[in-house]
Amino acid sequence: MLTSTIRVTALGWEGGGSQPDCDSLDIFLFSATGLRKREYFRRMAFQDTVMIRSAPGDKIVALVSDSPLRINTAAVTSYDVLEQLKYSFCDDNPSRPLRTAQAEFEAGSGISLQLKPLMCRVVIVSVINDMSLYKVLECPRAYLSLINPEAEAFRQDGFCVTSQSTDTLKVFLPCDIGMFPQYPATELFCYPNDAGESFSNPSTVLTLEGEVEGKRRSMTLPLPSLYRGSSHGVEFCFDDNSYSAEVLWTYR
Repeated sequence: MLTSTIRVTALGWEGGGSQPDCDSLDIFLFSATGLRKREYFRRMAFQDTVMIRSAPGDKIVALVSDSPLRINTAAVTSYDVLEQLKYSFCDDNPSRPLRTAQAEFEAGSGISLQLKPLMCRVVIVSVINDMSLYKVLECPRAYLSLINPEAEAFRQDGFCVTSQSTDTLKVFLPCDIGMFPQYPATELFCYPNDAGESFSNPSTVLTLEGEVEGKRRSMTLPLPSLYRGSSHGVEFCFDDNSYSAEVLWTYR
């Protein structure tokens, strides 16, 4: 038997600049040849270094951190089965999101893996009110629509809306938008949608709404491709009759 060293880091929303807090870690080991059968599984508290003993040969290691649901490990008999593992967005937790990583290596060697979130983050960075006569956008709130309700945990790209899309819950901004620009840093989350806009796969849409003198005002922004683990900062600017909205920055 050979001992392999697995070094693990978890990526935050803006890449590797911060070390997010993780709780649990599910570790799968498969043969990298033939039917790629499962050889090892362990669920443990999160650690940044894991030692695995296995028979010689090429292996595939697959990691899941902070799984919101217990994985039916008895059903995961091969890596092909694990690749089909899906999660529902409603089960995931933005404050401690599901992350995964996988890699092929030779038993007895060391390997480093980076756990990446499955979900994406959208941040309302700034909102600018250019309306006349000191009008105020009251009770501003935001939500995402046409979001992907589920996603494959180990897929890296090619995400599309595969079943009926949904809306997120509305998130209220910290205060009304008056004559001074506001920088709310309000966060919304969704699962990735990066397969490109089409009739069958519409873009995910960010909506900012509120009331102006008792009448509802709604502003929408179709978002660009939302890649796995990406983070996007958005600005809204509006006057009495029109508005603009744009993505200011993106981290992948």
